[in-house]
Amino acid sequence: MIASLLAIWPPLALFATSVTVASLPAPMFLRAAAVAGVVILIFDITARTRDFRRVVGRLALDPSLLDRHILRYKPSWCQRTVLYWAADEALGRESRLHVGRQFRNMGYRWFHFFPDRTFTRDCPFLKPKFWRSLVGGTPEIRQGFRDPAE
Repeated sequence: MIASLLAIWPPLALFATSVTVASLPAPMFLRAAAVAGVVILIFDITARTRDFRRVVGRLALDPSLLDRHILRYKPSWCQRTVLYWAADEALGRESRLHVGRQFRNMGYRWFHFFPDRTFTRDCPFLKPKFWRSLVGGTPEIRQGFRDPAE
């Protein structure tokens, strides 16, 4: 139970911040943006919870998929956190540490909050794929296909 909450703490923290800003006597545009954030984060919390459950189930059945999940879940802070705690829940502390090492080796640090390529022309917020993963969760790893490109 605690691992599932730890897995979704980034969107939960952002949700709490958005609710706070929406309830403050702030300018109307700021409160409207916060309300929009609340709605988006409800979808994100639901999707990340679904991701957590799915990854725990998949890793419990086939621990060899962990490295493929690392590639799949690397683009955003929320996804990396989900995988970190799902590996712990399904395979134990050593797997969680392995996931953390792999993400560190890829260059991710504690301050990488924004999704990859946020401040470029390829901003994920402008792509349908980002919004689909926000609503439906991270796509499944397909069996028998090549590893996703880094």
